[in-house]
Amino acid sequence: MENFKAVLMVGLVSLGLSFDASAATSVNEAYGQCKAEVREKFGSETRVKMKGSKKYKGTLTVKLSVVHEGASRQGVLCKVADGAFVLTDKEGAALSEVRVPMQELSWDDLKVVLACSRHGSTRMAASALGVSNSTIARRLETLEAAIEGRLFDRTPDGLLATALCEELLPIAKTVEDTISDGQLRLTGRDALLAGKLKVSIADFQPMNRLLFEKLHDFSKTYPRIQLDVKSSNENVDLSRREADFAVRGLKIDQRPPKDIVGVKLGLLSVGLYVHKQLLADARLGKRELTLIDTAEALPTELPTQSELGIRVKHSVDGVIPRLDAVANQMGVAALPCCTVSDLDDVVRLPQTESVPFRYVWLLYHKDLRQSARVRALFKHLLEVENSWPDNWAGRETS
Repeated sequence: MENFKAVLMVGLVSLGLSFDASAATSVNEAYGQCKAEVREKFGSETRVKMKGSKKYKGTLTVKLSVVHEGASRQGVLCKVADGAFVLTDKEGAALSEVRVPMQELSWDDLKVVLACSRHGSTRMAASALGVSNSTIARRLETLEAAIEGRLFDRTPDGLLATALCEELLPIAKTVEDTISDGQLRLTGRDALLAGKLKVSIADFQPMNRLLFEKLHDFSKTYPRIQLDVKSSNENVDLSRREADFAVRGLKIDQRPPKDIVGVKLGLLSVGLYVHKQLLADARLGKRELTLIDTAEALPTELPTQSELGIRVKHSVDGVIPRLDAVANQMGVAALPCCTVSDLDDVVRLPQTESVPFRYVWLLYHKDLRQSARVRALFKHLLEVENSWPDNWAGRETS
């Protein structure tokens, strides 16, 4: 990627903070406020010293010597008047207007800043970018030296963006969006049924079995297309090409963003399920029927504990662990209908109904509509809609 030349407008902004500049305001009070704001802008370890002060026609000016990491000493004036104060350079220009010239700034530099800001640590930023932690730390240190200012404060809780970094982030985001848009448009013009397609699927075994049947058929039909499939329940940003396709469950009333093409593949419903033997024993008074609780979000339309008239005994998080608990006769639990469709010994709790929970969507970015390979895979995956089992939507009999 060619370097992007950038001149950053570092916005050590004119300050609109309330401040008492009356005769009762001491120089020391003014200095304390000014020093705090300088450190907020340049970083918490910035060294600030007062070099003098003067008052003229109601304006108190505090002269400061400022040294922040990787930069030479800088003279700053803090002018206090009319209930507010403003930071300026020695010539009186507001620091919001000071240009900090930078060396050529590469997209790789901006990616480091964005990743550190989004993930809050160099380790997680390195993982996101696929490089080493030392590479991230080194690039960040070099960049901070180049701009003569600290971009992140290092704290026990991770990296915290300084005000200087907050000024850089919108510029970095604009460059990122421009690059992503260009990549999408170029990819969209690809008319070859060859290359790679990145597919992100939810970590949900019953649904994935159905998807891989179609992916297998697609792979046989188009042998020159390489599929890169990743299973995760985390969000993926299709506009940044984190994936070409995503298959995700959205809430019943939720729709994809306007720049995303989405088609519903099918409905997932949730019901209360129990093992046949446990249910039979409970009816004979041999065993108590209890509820398996979970911290996971469930449809509010499901019957509550009090409505069922049974107590909670166990708590199990995770669909598969909860399914295993039901299969081993540990109690009644809420489960997606698709997870029990192949289990003869697990049935829906009598006198209860399944509840719609999620629509599963096939999603891709609108700028990829002209890509031949995207259209080809989209057509294959759409067949999942015709194969969607009715009992996954809760339309089976008790």
